[in-house]
Amino acid sequence: MIEREELQGRADALAGAGLAARVERSLAGARLPLAVAVIALLAGLAAWRPAPLGIWHDDGVYGQLGRALAAGHGYHLDGVPGSPAAARFPPVYPAVLAPLWRLAPSPAAFARLAVGLNLLLLALAAGAFASYVRDRLGLGAAAAAIAAIGGWLHLQLWYTAFVPLSEPLFVLLLVLALARLARLEGAAAREPAVGRADGRTAAATAPRGLVRGWVPLVVLLLLIVHTRSIGVAFVAGAVIGIAVRRGVVRGGAVALATGAGMLPWWWWSGRATAALPLPLRDMLGGYQDWLGARIAADPGGFMTSLGGSVGHLVTALTRALFPSLPGLLLPVLAPVALVAVAAGLWLLGRRSPGAAWGLAAYLAIVIVWPFPDLRLVAAVAPLLILCAVLAIDAALRAARRRPAAFADAVRALAMVWLVGYALSAGARLLNPASTQMQAVRSRQLEWVMAAIAQVTEPRAVIGAPELWPAIPLHTGRLGAPSAPFRPGATDRPVWGLPEDQYRVWAAAGIGYLVTEDGRRVHGAALDRLDAACPGALAVLAFWEGVALVRLGWDESCRARLGVPQH
Repeated sequence: MIEREELQGRADALAGAGLAARVERSLAGARLPLAVAVIALLAGLAAWRPAPLGIWHDDGVYGQLGRALAAGHGYHLDGVPGSPAAARFPPVYPAVLAPLWRLAPSPAAFARLAVGLNLLLLALAAGAFASYVRDRLGLGAAAAAIAAIGGWLHLQLWYTAFVPLSEPLFVLLLVLALARLARLEGAAAREPAVGRADGRTAAATAPRGLVRGWVPLVVLLLLIVHTRSIGVAFVAGAVIGIAVRRGVVRGGAVALATGAGMLPWWWWSGRATAALPLPLRDMLGGYQDWLGARIAADPGGFMTSLGGSVGHLVTALTRALFPSLPGLLLPVLAPVALVAVAAGLWLLGRRSPGAAWGLAAYLAIVIVWPFPDLRLVAAVAPLLILCAVLAIDAALRAARRRPAAFADAVRALAMVWLVGYALSAGARLLNPASTQMQAVRSRQLEWVMAAIAQVTEPRAVIGAPELWPAIPLHTGRLGAPSAPFRPGATDRPVWGLPEDQYRVWAAAGIGYLVTEDGRRVHGAALDRLDAACPGALAVLAFWEGVALVRLGWDESCRARLGVPQH
């Protein structure tokens, strides 16, 4: 009996020691993600400058949709005449914002809560990214920390968190999906565990079972697409990665499951777009019909625009790797950036083909997209920095087999880039002048809202090129877009010809107009209206190039301008 009790005691002690060792390893593994998340959060808080809701258009639309959901009005643009169903913005991020409106009913308080949430989401994404790079891609802790912290020093990425925009949630969901995808691929099984003392390969085996393995991936992919439509690129990448590593049947199953999950939103968006007046579909309708119509209407112009889009993308990639780069050095370092991204993309593909194909598809969509926007590249800035780190890591390992002088030179160049990137990106992130445009837009919005509240009637419809979503949030008036949005067109400006703008004003019932950008957008249309109908315009307020104008045109005036009656 004594021997049996003694043996049982020893077994319990060994089991306890094993459990303690596992707990210790888990805590040690959690230190890196936690440290990176804290560093990222501190960087975001240091760079944050408060701004009112609605300064960049999209944040105003997200605010409108979140408030409509919180009020139980459904997925509609309540502040637009007729409260049309929302067709362009996927519903996940507005659904996340909806509870914040119940906690903070005023736009100012809501904006503070939404920004706090975005900062937290980006910080969590940074920690998850460090864990993904180390545990799923097989890099060492130092390389994982460099990739994660470097990616989260990108100023444009934090810009998306300083107002209620969907990129922070998108980035977090994307990192979680890539980690799940890498595990299913067995991503690092073909790669050495770089810098790991235990010699194990990361993600050498994929989880078994439908619920533990495939369902979480499909759910994450659907959340990504329904947060930002461009996330469909990573759905395609996941399908390719699964097909390459786990077989065409499994890849096809993921494609069918995610495709079926996307059908309800496509159906809703299509119906909502078709219900809109034709002149408003460019601004309020779904992207799928809008982009396809633009390409079909002018395929030659679309093909011509691709050259400029490639140039914008190359510039964005170069500035991502070389922040604060003087314009004169851009052509010199652009080839270096392209080689680093291309090499890193290939190396990423060896570890996780789905991640590499997803990033490649994402950049291809950025090229096809006819309106260059730094926000599109900001969301994948961490992956671009990861590509650079992978390329540097491969160069350092290859240099060890070369003469000592060559190896020293490679290490020196790597250190110059790392230090230079950290200093320039960090300085830009913390420099108040970097948010100057945000400050300008904030002052402009505050003046416009004060002027509208003072000189317009409560049920007035006010049009504006970009600030229209903020008008109902801050003033209670109805707001509507005042110019079409047609990037890539070769026969007219992005904001359309005067007759295009007149159709928009008539369809939305706009009675007042905010010019926003001086005469750039509405100057020609207002000049023609004033000449055809003297006395139809009245400037009610003017400040630093921004004007609030009353439209006094009647049916006869619209007829003289060739505006169809609605």
